[in-house]
Amino acid sequence: MQRLKLSISPCPNDTFMFDAIINGRIDLDGFAFDVAYHDIEELNRALEGGAPDISKMSCALLPEITSEYRLLDSGAALGRGNGPLLVRRRGERAPLRRIAVPGLHTTANALVARLFPEIGERVPLLFSEIAAAVVREKADLGVVVDPDVDRLALVCQNGEMFGEEYTLVAVADYILSAGAGNTVSNLSSSRALRDVTEAHGGHYEASAVGEVNVVAKMKQTGAVIGGEGNGGVIYPALHYGRDALVGVALFLTFLVKKDMTMTELRATYPAYYASKNKIQLTPEIDVDKVLHEMKTRYAGEKVNDIDGVKIDFPDNWVHLRKSNTEPIIRVYTEARSPEEADALAARFIAEIKGICGIK
Repeated sequence: MQRLKLSISPCPNDTFMFDAIINGRIDLDGFAFDVAYHDIEELNRALEGGAPDISKMSCALLPEITSEYRLLDSGAALGRGNGPLLVRRRGERAPLRRIAVPGLHTTANALVARLFPEIGERVPLLFSEIAAAVVREKADLGVVVDPDVDRLALVCQNGEMFGEEYTLVAVADYILSAGAGNTVSNLSSSRALRDVTEAHGGHYEASAVGEVNVVAKMKQTGAVIGGEGNGGVIYPALHYGRDALVGVALFLTFLVKKDMTMTELRATYPAYYASKNKIQLTPEIDVDKVLHEMKTRYAGEKVNDIDGVKIDFPDNWVHLRKSNTEPIIRVYTEARSPEEADALAARFIAEIKGICGIK
């Protein structure tokens, strides 16, 4: 058997594309892979040293490594019409002189150098370093988007995360401040959106997990804002799709209007904490039968079974979902404290294991 070193990023695109290889779901025909996960700039630097056999890389690096590597026929992508949003103070006209880039070997840096040569200082800044940089530079906030530019995470002025779940909550608070309206998120998203919606006199609905399901429910209910708890904001006044740049624009507008710091704004919302777990099962276990049993046991509570089984208690909730690709049950909980969320998850994991006869 031939072993190869495969290096990818922890981006969901990569982990999804290579899932079958990483988890042995296909016949690898005599090959085995040692997989490593790194930030894109770390991947680029490793390629310069010839370390991995196969690796993700920035397109701009290709001319420098063609003597050692060749581009594969599949897996290449380059976005157009999306990416970082540069914001400056109203009325400011001075040219940009210093910006942060995800790495000196990245395509983003190469494009900036070519298209905006007047920007003389390009400072490498990894995603993992943004929180510390916000504090060091005394910034009002930090903005982080994923490679698809459809999910948005925000960093508070003290370096703490605003919380991906609360990206949508804050944007909805802004939209609903202009008038009551309906909102939608998926079953696994925070209860905070429901609380904010009802405080504005609107109606909240939950959909099955998945952007397409959220959009369908938004159209059905006439929702004015919606999305998912992963930072995905859907604003139908512009289009029915998760859009981080729309989220940035709406959030910054709201922050300015509220005249608050990030931490002050975050403190205005109810505090919920999530715990995300999974139970490994054996292939012969009938997952649908297990979920039906849980639904029956908690029939006296508020139960939603459009996507697995979600049980809403007065002060917390649990969402149980099966996987379509592996024998597991995902157990997501939310409560008023991390300890309570973990305890609720542990309780349901133990109950499901009892049903399945798992020790």
